[in-house]
Amino acid sequence: MSSCPYPLTDALEDARRRGLACLEATLRADGAWPSLLVNAAGKESEEFPPFTAALGHLALESCELPEAAKLRFRTKGYIERICEFPGIWRYWDSLPPDLDDTAVCSLVCASHIWVALGLNVEGILGIRDSQGRFRTWMVSRPDIEAEWNAADPVVNANVIAYLGDHAGTRQAQHWLERLIMNERETEALVYYPETMDLYVAMARTARSAPPVFRALRPTLRARITAYLASRSDLFDLTRLAQGVCALNMLGESVETAILEEAAHRFLGEQSSGGGWPCSNLWRRAPEFPVVFRSDALSTAYCIAAIGHILRR
Repeated sequence: MSSCPYPLTDALEDARRRGLACLEATLRADGAWPSLLVNAAGKESEEFPPFTAALGHLALESCELPEAAKLRFRTKGYIERICEFPGIWRYWDSLPPDLDDTAVCSLVCASHIWVALGLNVEGILGIRDSQGRFRTWMVSRPDIEAEWNAADPVVNANVIAYLGDHAGTRQAQHWLERLIMNERETEALVYYPETMDLYVAMARTARSAPPVFRALRPTLRARITAYLASRSDLFDLTRLAQGVCALNMLGESVETAILEEAAHRFLGEQSSGGGWPCSNLWRRAPEFPVVFRSDALSTAYCIAAIGHILRR
């Protein structure tokens, strides 16, 4: 970071390595990432869904350190082992397969034979509603347009990141573009509590599936920067890290003030064990008071964001 004094640079590098050591100790031996389901009474239940592992892997892709490469290798092995024919994944064994898990896991496991051959593409395209938006659950045709089978914008961004820019994703792309341009993204969210969750998903899509969202890049940059600049010292640390990562994925510069605040917060809020705390990452649905958290995933985002700061 060109404007960063050497002691702060050294401290950030140390924080990043401590974060990776924390993940090394936290991940299961088979590569599964822990997360927590928290019910309305505040009771926590630990679980190891592939979705958390896939997002953790994607967050660490920008980290050049060998420790991160080892974690990604372990994580990818876990995700590949629980893949179901023809290249689909589910959040819980008790639920049907879903497009969110399948899309992000397919991004991680692009070399898996079923994914590489595109065997899951037809099934994914079959979960579009009459407006061309991707619904969430991979269920039978009568249930695709059911009210409970939501078309969530983050899910759609993740699916487009995997499938890319072609006729089958064009209507979903236009839907997301209209949401952003009309400033209606907040009201459209179903399984995610913050607009930053959508922004980082769309930034990932813009990077991995060009020219998708090319025209939206200046708007996304402005929304992300405004989101970060509007928050106080109590701002959600995970979304701060996501914002830094999203701007980097868009190829956009990050304002110095935001970088400096982020650097000091990453250093100040790192635990003695090397990780960072997490707030709510996703939810069952707005009407159900069940949320999901993962300190491991938050730590991965913070590690990635620190790397972007150090490379400034």
